Amino acid sequence: RPAVFRVTDQVINEALEPFTFSVGAFGNSLRRTGRGGFEPGTFRNRFTVQADSPDRVIDDRSQGIRHWNVYASGYLDGAEVRVYRIVDGEVKLMRQDEVVPGGTVVEYWVRSDNKIIPADTTWSQFKWADWSREDAYRWFTVFAVDTSGNLSEPATPIRLERSQAEKGANPKENTERKRINQRNGDTNPPPAPKNFTAIVNDQGLVEIRWDPVEVDDLAGYRVAYTDTDPASHRGIYLQLKNSPSNPDEHIKEGDMVIVSKSLVDFNRSWLSNRMANLEREVRRYTPDGIPKNFHPGEIPGKDWQLVKHETDTPVTDPGEYYLEMTLREGDVEMVGKTANPDLSKTTQDFYTVPQDGEEYIMEVWLKADRDDRAPVVFTWDGDEKIGGFIGEHKLQPTTQWKKHTVRFTGQSSDEGNHAYMVLKTSGPGVYSFDNYRIYRADTPFLDYLPEDYEALKASGMAAFRTHGPIKTNRTSYSMRQFLGGAGQAEGIGKGNTLPQMLAAIEKTGMHPWLQIEYHMSPKEWLALVEYIAAPFDPTVDSSEDKPYAALRYRQGRAEPWVDAFDRIYFELANETWNG
Repeated sequence: RPAVFRVTDQVINEALEPFTFSVGAFGNSLRRTGRGGFEPGTFRNRFTVQADSPDRVIDDRSQGIRHWNVYASGYLDGAEVRVYRIVDGEVKLMRQDEVVPGGTVVEYWVRSDNKIIPADTTWSQFKWADWSREDAYRWFTVFAVDTSGNLSEPATPIRLERSQAEKGANPKENTERKRINQRNGDTNPPPAPKNFTAIVNDQGLVEIRWDPVEVDDLAGYRVAYTDTDPASHRGIYLQLKNSPSNPDEHIKEGDMVIVSKSLVDFNRSWLSNRMANLEREVRRYTPDGIPKNFHPGEIPGKDWQLVKHETDTPVTDPGEYYLEMTLREGDVEMVGKTANPDLSKTTQDFYTVPQDGEEYIMEVWLKADRDDRAPVVFTWDGDEKIGGFIGEHKLQPTTQWKKHTVRFTGQSSDEGNHAYMVLKTSGPGVYSFDNYRIYRADTPFLDYLPEDYEALKASGMAAFRTHGPIKTNRTSYSMRQFLGGAGQAEGIGKGNTLPQMLAAIEKTGMHPWLQIEYHMSPKEWLALVEYIAAPFDPTVDSSEDKPYAALRYRQGRAEPWVDAFDRIYFELANETWNG
């Protein structure tokens, strides 16, 4: 039937407000990523426990710990582990612990469980990916699988070296998708294939052969490989540091686990041999602006690391860490170059670009191990039609932290491709960087531009919904970063932080509508509440008792943020992109 509406003069909701609007990463930054603070990302992931254990998180069937053969043993050593369980209809935190050194074990046979080689076929081919480690070994084997899904023992493994295989043609595909019956009472596995051989053929492919397995219910074969010696395989698990204090703290099959680790010491050893040289995966875990062509511990005499600031650092708004880079004689590296260009032709609006005639500021804090080191050069790298107007500006570092500033005027261009504003650094020497920023001169870093505020105030919107701090995937931000200064939060497009966002929202006259990722720990949620709501009087309160209220006070905000608004909406992150 058609709907029937009745319009009356009765007011149902006297407090009905205008709509809200949602905004992604925002703020005055010419660099699309915007951050430049060199803070470590925070690895966060969630998965389900696969077996009972008093002090071990076992995940040997899902992709949680191994994640599609991306990670290697050791990568979660020292990580925080939170174990949740549904008890009487409620999700309860049963245990908080950490992974012991050497307690991240990722040692297993990698095989495709949704494809099999047909039962009448006894060969296969394999091609090493071009981005794999060239000097790494890999062991190969084959399993027989029957129609009930029972898997045989592996055939006697054979070890081959990546360097033995040249780039070859694509291998012949001889697998098929085949539905295997779930356990139907038959638990007897077939025998392991015999006379297994694996060689690198003339085409640079690994060629694998074996004798057929003669059983009536054979479904086919599964070829497998591993980066670690199968004779010492231990499985896939996290060994926890502490012993359970009561039976409820034992790890149970079906428990939900959230792991969290600061990526201060990330290096390629965290990744499997298959992923070792895949730049995209490496870039996911390193701060914005760090050179991606080399990593800690790879090259003697050439290195970078994230170093914690001294408590009395002269760097303003320092965050927690800075970048320290060691270069050899003849080394030249560019800091600040990212996947997104800082400069592009002005006929597009996808990238933020300098506007013709507008004045911009580049600022960076620098120091070196000696006063006579080569200057760091602020310049451009890329298409001269786009970036040539910036020129070259020599910044001389000394052994003490110093803020360097360059002003330049935007110049429009309707031709060319892309260029990058970079800090070109030449060895030898040890150089340190922090707070590398480029922004329009008439507005503070990561604030809205004057014309933006005019538009926001004219919009009449009731609430400002922060859509930037979501979709962070496995690399996210910590609550400490989120409560820091502008640009200090990794995993958020421009490094938007809570005080920076709240200061902008206060100027718009709207209500804050905060979206924050749900994966924070109880301690982090309490930090958020303290930062927003707790008063701080330095004559009465101490930083030890109220560290996050004290942080707000040091940032120049004496009164709690709750005093600035009559309401604050809060939403556990919509659209989280981390499973």
